[in-house]
Amino acid sequence: MEPELIQQALLLFHQETGLKTQWKAFRGTDKGLDGLLTVAFANGKEIFTVECKREIQPTHLQYLYELQKQNKHFAVIAGNILPFAKEKLRKNKIAYFDLAGNAFIQTGKHFILIDGKRPPVLQKNKEQQNRAFTKAGLRVVFNLLIDPKLVNENYRKIASDADVALDTVNKTFIALKNLGHLVNAGPKEFKLMQLRRLVERWTEAYPARLRPAIHIGNFRFLNNDEEHKWKTIRLDKTKTQWGGEPAADLLANYLRPEVFMLYTNETRNELMKAYRIIPDENGPIRVYQKFWMHDEKKFKTVPPLLVYADLMNTQDARTIETAQKIYNEYLKDRLD
Repeated sequence: MEPELIQQALLLFHQETGLKTQWKAFRGTDKGLDGLLTVAFANGKEIFTVECKREIQPTHLQYLYELQKQNKHFAVIAGNILPFAKEKLRKNKIAYFDLAGNAFIQTGKHFILIDGKRPPVLQKNKEQQNRAFTKAGLRVVFNLLIDPKLVNENYRKIASDADVALDTVNKTFIALKNLGHLVNAGPKEFKLMQLRRLVERWTEAYPARLRPAIHIGNFRFLNNDEEHKWKTIRLDKTKTQWGGEPAADLLANYLRPEVFMLYTNETRNELMKAYRIIPDENGPIRVYQKFWMHDEKKFKTVPPLLVYADLMNTQDARTIETAQKIYNEYLKDRLD
C-alpha cells in the first residue's frame, strides 16, 4: 500500500466531482486488501473495500475479480490503469480511481465515469525494486511456487534448482519476508503466504525482467503445413516442453495457437534437427531457456503457472479467458 498514491488519487477525485471521501487503512491484513474507502454522495454514502496498486494490467484482472467476489463493494486505486483493464473493470462493475483523475463507480444508486485523462509517468516503487522480483529472484520464486516444499530445503539446493548464486536465495527470502509472503511456521520451518498475490506479482514481473533474458530466438517450421501438425511433434519432454498458447491448447482445449512457445535445455542445433524448425526473426516459434528443475515428466507442457503467466501477458481477450481457465483448473485449489 502507498499512502501518498491513495491520497493523491482521492484528492483528484474530489477536485473532479466535489465529493468528499474518507480513507481507513487496514492493519495486519493478510487478504491482499488495503483499506476502506467511504464516498459521501448527497443522498448517502458508498463504502468500498480497496486494493491499491501502482499499475493495473490485464495480468491483475483475475485476482481482482476474485477479490470482488469476496467483497460486496470493491474498488481499486492505482497510479495507472491500462485501457484494456479499465474496460474489463467497468464491465464487471469494479470501481476504480487513478492518478490522472479518471474514476468509475457504478452501484444501485450512483454512477460516475471520468475517462480520457492521461496518467503521469510513475517512478519505480520499492516493491518493483524488491529482490524477489529481479531477474534472478524470479527464478527462485517460480521454483518455490511450483514446488512449495522447496522453501524448507537448504539454500544450496534451492540455488541449484534455480541456477542462481547462493546469495540470491538469501536476498530473495529476505525480500519475501518483508512482503509478508514468507513466515516462520516453526523453529526451522518456513511457509509461503498470500500465494495468490505472490502469483500475481510474479506474473506481472516475469515478462519484463526474466523472459527477455532467457529468449534463445525465434524460429519457423521448415514447411508451412507443419504448423497445423504441431501436436504430432515428439518432444524430448525431459528437455523441451510447450509453453504459452500450445500448452494452453493441450491443457484446456480452448485456444488455437498462433504463437508457439518452447522452453528448452536443448541447443539451437538440436532443436533444428529434432523438430524441423529454422531460425526466423519474425517466425511464430519463440524459444526460451528453461529456468527450473522440478517437472511433471509425463506432460508435454511447462508448469501451468508459467502457461498462465505467458497467456495473461497479452491484450487478447480470448487468450486471457483461457489463462483464467488454466488458473481455475490447475492452480486455484493449491494457491487460493
